[in-house]
Amino acid sequence: MSLIKPMRSVKMTNLLDCSQFNRHIISFEALTSVTCMELGIDGLRNFFPHLNDEQMALRHEGAIRAEPPQKPEKPVPGVDHYSDLLKAYDRDLSLYNAYNSAIIDLIYTWLEHIPDSDRLALENLDPVQGLATLTCNKIYNYLLRKYGSLTESAKNSLIAVVTKDLSLSMSLDANLTEMRTANNSLSVSGIGFTEFQMFGFAYDKLRKNPRTADIAEDFKKRDGYVPSQATFTDFFTFVVNQYDVRSPPPSTAAYAFNTDSDFSLTTPVKKSEPDPEPLAAAIISPGKTITLTEDEYKSLVSQAALASPKKSGKNTADLRPAPGYCILCGFCGHGPGLTGKDGKPMFCHKMADKDGNPLPNTTYVKDQIFCKKSEGGPIKNMPRSQRVDPRFKKP
Repeated sequence: MSLIKPMRSVKMTNLLDCSQFNRHIISFEALTSVTCMELGIDGLRNFFPHLNDEQMALRHEGAIRAEPPQKPEKPVPGVDHYSDLLKAYDRDLSLYNAYNSAIIDLIYTWLEHIPDSDRLALENLDPVQGLATLTCNKIYNYLLRKYGSLTESAKNSLIAVVTKDLSLSMSLDANLTEMRTANNSLSVSGIGFTEFQMFGFAYDKLRKNPRTADIAEDFKKRDGYVPSQATFTDFFTFVVNQYDVRSPPPSTAAYAFNTDSDFSLTTPVKKSEPDPEPLAAAIISPGKTITLTEDEYKSLVSQAALASPKKSGKNTADLRPAPGYCILCGFCGHGPGLTGKDGKPMFCHKMADKDGNPLPNTTYVKDQIFCKKSEGGPIKNMPRSQRVDPRFKKP
């Protein structure tokens, strides 16, 4: 049909059965975000054309629906500032027409990605006018009734994904993304968890793993933290960013997480070594990989081994107090006021250069680099680390 315009490069997931329903809707919502960019960087996403208010509250808790452009009234010649009003009218009319045209595009594109039998059923919803009265919400409601219901076993499986312990075979980012995707599927059927409940599950998971326990606790130590207002989304962003910053080397967070012991078991068992492929150490987050040469990969692995904490053979009582403190590394052998054998300041090389200036392409600031005290609140949203280098003990 002439109304169908070429859509941007977002592929919708084919709708095959109940298990595909949520992924299909996620694909549609991704498509709305790149449709009609004249209305903003999120396109039609914030208008949620496929959901009514109740469905939007279930699927996107806390979201605010944008108001569709209204058809403007043409100014009457002779009124004050007629020329400026006419320009504004032309602009508003263009946005109004673009919105309505984009909605039609979405409807027909959606029809192309569902089974023929469903397309025919939707056409027959109105025997007189056919597809002329079809809306995105009617399509959504039809698919929800047919494919959106969960069996008891499917519901229990999704709940298990939300509540189970962290999987150490994937990155922290992937773990939390898996939680969110499972809860979206539950929310479609009206049995999803709230943002606060999701935060509780995620917090408990991270507290069980020694590599992430202090990061989870630091989330609650932030300035202005209010327990009753904690959300999964804020926790997700904070812990993933902090994990990438604190896990040496920063670019191999997923790799390092994959080599942890499985602490969900009664007796910790060391997981098998990761597949020594060049891509394995370069995974940053789902869907984002960096291809390394074999030599680059070996170099990266060796650096990771050097950066990993070494177990000390000394008793804790024999360890000397840490001479320095770093907001990123905790109690350690470097920090403001300390100098090395070469007489140069011993700043944290993860944050600063030899002169104490923040490394390029990072968000570190001088206040973080020169942090001398372990007590106090976060500096520029970075909590003060309480880790202790295995070679030392707290002063």
